[in-house]
Amino acid sequence: MTNLRRSVMVLVLCLAAFLAPAGVAFALWSATATGEVTVTTSERTAAPTDFVCTDMDDDDGDGEADFDWSAVTAATEYRIYELDRGTWELRRDDIDESYANNLSRNAGEGSNDDEQVLEVTAVSPLGGESERSNQIEVDYDDSRSCGAPDTPYRPTATVDPCGEATVSWTAEAYTTSYELSWRPDASGTYITLTPPVTTTSTSVTQAQLGGNEHVQVRVRAVNAAGSSGWSSERAIDFLPPSCDPPPAPSTFYLENPGTGSTASSATLPLGTVAPTLGSLPNYDTNRDSFAGLLLAKGTGLGESSADKIQKWQVAGPLTLSGTAKVKLWSAMKDFKTDKAGTVTIGLYRCNSAGGSCSPVLASGTQSASPWSASSTWASRDWTLAPALPPTTIAADQTLQLRVVGTADDMWFAYDTAAFPSALTVGAP
Repeated sequence: MTNLRRSVMVLVLCLAAFLAPAGVAFALWSATATGEVTVTTSERTAAPTDFVCTDMDDDDGDGEADFDWSAVTAATEYRIYELDRGTWELRRDDIDESYANNLSRNAGEGSNDDEQVLEVTAVSPLGGESERSNQIEVDYDDSRSCGAPDTPYRPTATVDPCGEATVSWTAEAYTTSYELSWRPDASGTYITLTPPVTTTSTSVTQAQLGGNEHVQVRVRAVNAAGSSGWSSERAIDFLPPSCDPPPAPSTFYLENPGTGSTASSATLPLGTVAPTLGSLPNYDTNRDSFAGLLLAKGTGLGESSADKIQKWQVAGPLTLSGTAKVKLWSAMKDFKTDKAGTVTIGLYRCNSAGGSCSPVLASGTQSASPWSASSTWASRDWTLAPALPPTTIAADQTLQLRVVGTADDMWFAYDTAAFPSALTVGAP
């Protein structure tokens, strides 16, 4: 009776292992003739990967397809399932290789769908049946749903005055990405650009194509089953660029005079050298005794009270163009973590004294509740809008940056190596 109970126990545990969810460890018990019991642990069989439809033969109208997937160690059987009205139904089992040939649309019990969603599982003696593999869709009325995609048609190419070419082509069905290759002349070796693209258009510069004035490009489509053939070639002729290159980005760091604690000042400088100072000084000894700058709650960029708005500026001449971005470290006063914050930043062109300014050139606002979830300085980035057209700051003018908090009192940190708050114009 004892041996019978042990046999039943082993049988039950083996069955439990076969039915266990994927990734769940289970135990196999065995008993020797002397009654010793050993326990062996294992895990569910690994799921197959790279499940693809590799070929379809529809000459006789039966819609037979061939499938392939990665082999699973110790698997003795594979099973193919179909998603049928929300339920996974077994369509074929007892497959003993990592491929299945001639699986027709009516395989298994009565499925006769033109389109099927399929997955495959692996079965092993110890691990039972695995989770299902990646999912694929097969259209038995469209042979393109199996195997590599069709070869794209010859691409088109246009070149803009700045020397950048846009290469486009017609989309191919059942494609996940495209590869583009080029060569400098009709007899050279092709070079494939990386990484692959997922759209049917991509921009390439002359520099990406080896600096050559004349190149030939081609494209091919890719999916899990493989790659199409290469398209026919398209020639690209790069003309000498006739546009002005965009100016390099200009970065201005928010500064405070000196290297130690100071009283506040209504207007501070913007500098071009990154800060190197170690510890953060107190920038407003006349307001509080804490490091950084304190700004009381203000009303907006037109705020007139010096303790509620801070201005930084740099003298011209300057030529600026493009998007203006600001990186700034801040916190709610006393590092409160339960308060909402709102900070508005504006950019102006002013006279040399900074008192008479043009309408705002660009601005941006950020709000958050809470402003910071931890009792520390928070780094935030503002993208000011609109982007600046080519803008000149004359020698008798200044570029002025304004910062104001409109929700509550706030602290700001800048001009140290740890807090290099800055304005960048022409940022990518």
